[in-house]
Amino acid sequence: MKFKIDDLKQTIKKVMPEVLVFAETKLNESYTDPQFYIENYYKPSRKDFTSNSGGIIEFIKKGVVRKPLQDYELKTFESICSEITINKVKYCLLSFYRT
Repeated sequence: MKFKIDDLKQTIKKVMPEVLVFAETKLNESYTDPQFYIENYYKPSRKDFTSNSGGIIEFIKKGVVRKPLQDYELKTFESICSEITINKVKYCLLSFYRT
């Protein structure tokens, strides 16, 4: 797992996307948040692997304003919903995965 995280961090540092989402992460509570901290990004939002889902993780670059919108998260899909503001423009970001 460490090898994949290191590769991911190197790629992100080269590209520096505003938002990055991965689905089917297979992460669970045994993986601590600090393992996923990336320079210039906020602590990632996670929905971890369960017997019913594959896991999802969302990275938001520092400087992008993020407001969690848990009331809008889907009930039948694994999802993370956020309001993000980039260059004073607000967007609704709904990251989801259906197993």
